Amino acid sequence: MDLNLFTEVYENLSLERIDTLSALYHPEVHFQDPAHETHGLPALLAYFKAAYTPLLACRFQIETTIAAPPLASVSWCMTLAHPKLAGGQPHPVAGCSVLRYQDNLIIDHRDYFDMGAMIYEHLPVMRTLIRTIKQRMHS
Repeated sequence: MDLNLFTEVYENLSLERIDTLSALYHPEVHFQDPAHETHGLPALLAYFKAAYTPLLACRFQIETTIAAPPLASVSWCMTLAHPKLAGGQPHPVAGCSVLRYQDNLIIDHRDYFDMGAMIYEHLPVMRTLIRTIKQRMHS
């Protein structure tokens, strides 16, 4: 698995470049993140296309890669701008991906990130509720 290629694809990913993911993934890929789970390359490409369609911007900055074949770990920061979140302003979401590969292609990809930081804390009612919960936890 070429983590340099992974970095290049993700740091240049856009709605117009969703098909570049095909160079990374096995036809039978299993993908899971806190919001969704897919099986197979066509489903993965459809998921990314649907996820990117409403976005004003989405940019990945790959921070660290660790390879221990057939596994790899990638930490990243995604800067996301959605018209219905934070007034459309970009906001960062830190996360990491755990990858397992087969035949030099990713067969299993699991993302870990905070859905609160990505979505919930940018919705007015949820933001207030989450802020209250956090304050209670720290007092």
